[in-house]
Amino acid sequence: MKKIFPLFASLLFCFSLGLPATDACGAQTRKTEQAQPKAASAQKNAATTKKSPGASQKTSGSSRKAKKKSSAPATPPGGKTSRKVTNVPIPVNYQGRLDFRRSLQIDLSNGADWMLKHQSLQGVGDIAFDLGPSYVSGVLRLEAGVLPEAVARDSLRSLREQLQDLKPKTAYDVEIDLRNYETPEAVAAHMRAVASLVPAETWLLGGVSGIWQTRPGFFDAAKAEARAQGRRLGVMLFYGSPVPPGVDFAVISGLDGEEETRRQIAIIRRDNQALPILVQLSEDSFAAEDGNGYSFVHKKTPAERRMLIMDLAKLQSEPGVYLLYPLFGPEYPAGRAYDSTRDEFMLDTIRRMMEKYNK
Repeated sequence: MKKIFPLFASLLFCFSLGLPATDACGAQTRKTEQAQPKAASAQKNAATTKKSPGASQKTSGSSRKAKKKSSAPATPPGGKTSRKVTNVPIPVNYQGRLDFRRSLQIDLSNGADWMLKHQSLQGVGDIAFDLGPSYVSGVLRLEAGVLPEAVARDSLRSLREQLQDLKPKTAYDVEIDLRNYETPEAVAAHMRAVASLVPAETWLLGGVSGIWQTRPGFFDAAKAEARAQGRRLGVMLFYGSPVPPGVDFAVISGLDGEEETRRQIAIIRRDNQALPILVQLSEDSFAAEDGNGYSFVHKKTPAERRMLIMDLAKLQSEPGVYLLYPLFGPEYPAGRAYDSTRDEFMLDTIRRMMEKYNK
């Protein structure tokens, strides 16, 4: 009776005013009905909280995941990050087997500048976390003799921290170009100085094609230093270039399309049956400027880029061949990295291809 009386009184009031029941009366009735379950719900929640004081300490897997991702600095590099990252040790004498099954290209910094204009470090980590990479390339690309600044170092460390619970054995590389050094000793000295600052398992050498035969001392110095550090060594190769001895993997360009890339792989396989091969989509700056040659960002439409990714992903049906998915990269224009999240349906394409070929 206590619940019915207010409703009856409100109906009499509305009829006395001559208002339609679907207007004021309906609104008043709904408010009264909604207030009752809300009060009951509040009492139930209060009782539950009082009954189980330790319930808030229980965390589901998804909550742990969200908490982990939110721990990274929210401020993008280019300024100071919100906190220092100190709990990720620099890997020494890395003996683990490199796993390229889920490889991502993430160009964060050239050692000084943040290369993703529309992304924060937190956003990059969130997207990478969802894809679960086993290998990350391009986080640091350094000019000869240049040491990464504090912001660049913290970016790599923060990315590692965001991913370490999901993929604790994810490997990262630092890239240098042998063509930019004056002496072999300068190569080794630079690698030694960088290794003391940067937590990366792998050195990736650019400019190797031609140099290791014409000026073998440069490549030999880089290889010896990488081995002394206990880190792995990869080389970037031009089309048809022979593989230097004693490397752990090779990186080739996939810009020429599926069939030409298959030919490159066949050339490497003649003398290197078991060598892992990564297919990368780099940007040919000269081609982009003069209109000749191949270009991933400048000369292709979004649909053409997605089609190329789907074609190159098929190459992974061959053992030991892996696609380095262009999540954030290549670099184009200078100082800025390509962003797959802003390229129509590219991120969805990457997800689908990884689900199909890279489980």
